Amino acid sequence: MRITNKMMSNSFLADMNVNLNHMKRKQEQLDTGKEFKRPSDSPFKAARSMQIYSEIYANEQYNTNINHTINWLDTTDSALDNLGKSLSRIRELMVSAGNGTYDKDELKAVKDEISEKVNEISQILNTSFDGKYIFGGTHGDKKPTTVDENGELISGTIGDNLKVEISSGVVIEYSVNANELLSFKNKDLKDGNGNLLKIDKDNNVLRVDKESHLVDESGKKILYDGEPITIDGNGELKDKDGKLLKINKDGKLTDENGKILTDKNNKEIDIDNKVTIAANDTLGHLLNDIIKDLGEDGDISKVNNEHLERLDSAISNLLSVRSKVGTFQNRMKGAKNVNEDQNINLKAILSYNEDIDWVEKSMEMGMIQTVYLASLQTASKILPPSLLDFIR
Repeated sequence: MRITNKMMSNSFLADMNVNLNHMKRKQEQLDTGKEFKRPSDSPFKAARSMQIYSEIYANEQYNTNINHTINWLDTTDSALDNLGKSLSRIRELMVSAGNGTYDKDELKAVKDEISEKVNEISQILNTSFDGKYIFGGTHGDKKPTTVDENGELISGTIGDNLKVEISSGVVIEYSVNANELLSFKNKDLKDGNGNLLKIDKDNNVLRVDKESHLVDESGKKILYDGEPITIDGNGELKDKDGKLLKINKDGKLTDENGKILTDKNNKEIDIDNKVTIAANDTLGHLLNDIIKDLGEDGDISKVNNEHLERLDSAISNLLSVRSKVGTFQNRMKGAKNVNEDQNINLKAILSYNEDIDWVEKSMEMGMIQTVYLASLQTASKILPPSLLDFIR
């Protein structure tokens, strides 16, 4: 086969273009600090980077959700602290009103201050954050409480508690609504057999024993899957594994999705001990009764006995709600730490996937430049002389 000058030149140019492309690729990597500039440079790494970026963006949104929730809960805790101070002040006034030496004017002064406290409490319960009433639940655009023309604290439109997603598939309830603060259990109620009565999450009043196990009218434990059903402090029914149980409108025991459950004999479990009784007191009624009995026609003895006991129950309920908010705060702080760690890990993985090793790439660039220059020098000696070489 005859090798012509043109074939040698074409081969040289093709090889030089390959060298130039390699040099161009390394120069781009050094300029950008990245392994690839376009998906075609490394399809697998490009696809992996896109997936990691999606996870980082989602993680950053979860971080925003967590920070917003933490600020919301901090505002809630401050409001509950102020509410506690208001109720404590009312209690002080009630105790002082029991002083037999107080005359009508002094009792009127106590009454007037408590009346002002009603407006103050309403203002606290109408605390807003980021344009929403924090105790309004899902109806955060409407005031959760008002004071009517008679000076009584009443609840307005209040929705369900708010929920937030803090990581993939993890959605939690984080707010408290005004009803949880306005309504409270006056005292431990008991049925005719001496069994305690408790209110579940759906406001069913149920008979339970001292171990918080659900019992029937005779005091016998109601079993599901061979174990007693318990009711926790939040009014939620749980089975032996801690799974949520409910009672439907027909008094049947169901799972959290509404599926009717059966006992070991495949028989539906009837919860026929729902009690119709006004087990709840309200803060509005309590304050109204206190103000009424501090008046001229009131019964001052109730202020220091019955009403004081009711107020203690309201304060105890407030402390319970505040404790729940504290639990939410701790969980959010823990979630924030986990979220930040995940973000650091994801960015480290992203860097490992697409960032270059500067020392390695600099050495490779030097080698490519050396090869390129050597190829030019070699070609200048090997390729046949041209006509220009004779024009000297």
